[in-house]
Parts: sequence; C-alpha cells; structure tokens
Amino acid sequence: MAENIEQQLNEVREAIARFDVDRARELLRPLLKDHKSADILYEASRVALDDDHKHELLKEALELDPFHEKARAATKGQPEPVAQTEETEIVVVKDAPPAEQPKQERSLVELFASDEVVKGTTTAKCNLYTLPNPKSTVRTELAEGALFIPLTRNETTTWYNVLYEGVAGNAIVGWLETEHASELRFQDQMVPASELPLTNYEWNSREELKQLYTMKYMERFQKLKIDRKIVFLIVLFFVFIAFILIEPILGFVIYLIWSGLIVFYVIKALIPSGELPGIQRIIRERRSEDEKVRTSQMQIALFNAALDAGKTAITRYVPDRKEVTTRNK
Repeated sequence: MAENIEQQLNEVREAIARFDVDRARELLRPLLKDHKSADILYEASRVALDDDHKHELLKEALELDPFHEKARAATKGQPEPVAQTEETEIVVVKDAPPAEQPKQERSLVELFASDEVVKGTTTAKCNLYTLPNPKSTVRTELAEGALFIPLTRNETTTWYNVLYEGVAGNAIVGWLETEHASELRFQDQMVPASELPLTNYEWNSREELKQLYTMKYMERFQKLKIDRKIVFLIVLFFVFIAFILIEPILGFVIYLIWSGLIVFYVIKALIPSGELPGIQRIIRERRSEDEKVRTSQMQIALFNAALDAGKTAITRYVPDRKEVTTRNK
C-alpha cells in the first residue's frame, strides 16, 4: 500500500514538473481524501487554488509533521525546490575573467608606424608590379626611400611581395625587385631575406598566375634561341673544317651531334623547371569545381578514344583470333 501511495505521489511530482496542474490536482484528490500525509499536503500546496489555500495546506502539513523541511521552507517564503527527474549540478564561478574582446584591425598608418612588423625602404625610384616579372602590369610607382612591408618572396629571392600605402591612404600589394630594396629590418635588427616565407601567390588571381607562367615559359624559349645560335655557329664551323680538311663522313657525324644538341635544348626548354612547376601546381589547385569536372571528363574521353583506336588497330591488322593463336605457335 505504501509503495502504491509513493508511486502516485511521484506521478504528482512529475505532473507538476511538466506544469500540468490539472493532472496533479486530479491525482491528489483521492490521496488527500484517503491517505492524507505531510508529503501529500505539501505537494497539494504547490498546486493550490490561491495563497490562502496554500497556507492552509502547509499549516496542516506542519501539524502532521512539524519537522517537514520543505513545508517549513515554503511557510517562511523561501524558494521551493522544483521537482526534477534528474539531479542537476550547479557550479558557481567566482571572479570569472571578463570575456575577451575581439581585436580591432589597425589602420595602415598604425601598421606602418608599429614596431611589430618587418619593414624595408626602396633604394631608388622603381615600379611595383602585379607579378614578379618586369613585363607585367605596373601597379604604382615608388619613390626613393618609400617604406614598404615585405610579405613573401619568390624561390630565387629576386622579388618581394610587399604591402605599400598609396598616396590616397589605400593599401597596395605588389611585387618589388629586391635589387631596389634596402636591408629588411625588424626593431632595428637586420632580417635576412631568406627568413621571409616563400610565396604561394596569395594576393594574385589565377588569371594573373597564368600570365606569369606564360611569361616565364617564353623567357625560356628566348634563352633557347640564343643557345641555339651559339651552338649552330660552333658546330657549323667544325662541319666546315671537317668537309674541307678531313672527309665528308666526319662531317656527317658532327651534323648528327649538332642535331642531338638541338633536340636536347628543345626538350630541356619544354620540361618545366625552376619556379614553373610551383606556379603550375598553384594554378591547378585554384581551379573551380566546374573546371575540375571538365578536366576529368576530358581525360576520360581521351582514354576512351585511345581504347577505341587500339581496338580498331587490332581489328584491322589481326581480324581473326585464330591467326593470333597460329602466330604464337
């Protein structure tokens, strides 16, 4: 019987926890009629019709059990404990540190006046280029002694990617030839150029990188033309000597050597080296999803075309499988 009453009382507490007052009152009516106790009266006070009704129920609960803590606390006006299905641990943090405020971005003037960045100056009047190539677009012209902040460098450390404050106070990022830059300094200490991070062309677009790749590739062909002329003249001289003084066979051998050198220089120029592989990699990484899909489809189409060509060749030259078997035997 006692267990049944306690179970019904728990149902009352659960209804109160759900703020289902009508259900709690419905469960309490038979309990108050047949099994009145201090616990039941206290729970009934929590869903009383008004304050007078509440005080009457609490008074009656204390008459049955003068030491009922919850009823005494409710009579004194202290906050009543809320029925919960699970215990909740309350942690009070004293002297909590204030929330960290987001750092505000500094202006260009503050940045260039700060001692927390590496700085450099130009040693002569020069140009700031879009790309690390003198044939690229000029972004602005720098006077002698112009202050700049180096950001990155290229692989050969012949160019700095720098931040410069324009005449209108605007930020300009471009490429400066290191031969026009003074020693880099940080808080009056010299900083080796090799300490700068290697560029990933963060401030250049993919289209600009394509232009840079083409420029550097064409430079290789320009150098190739000079080499070819020198080699041609030297070999031509020896060929002439061979034909005149020795014999035509030796001249033919030298001609083959000359041809081999030309082929070697052409292949060497076609294979990317130096900074070209890195630029090519960055261009590939910056492809859009559509470009990646198109490239993948093109590769699949080329592979299928190669398979079709192979099948056609086999069908044409080996029309019957028996012929293959016979030849193998």
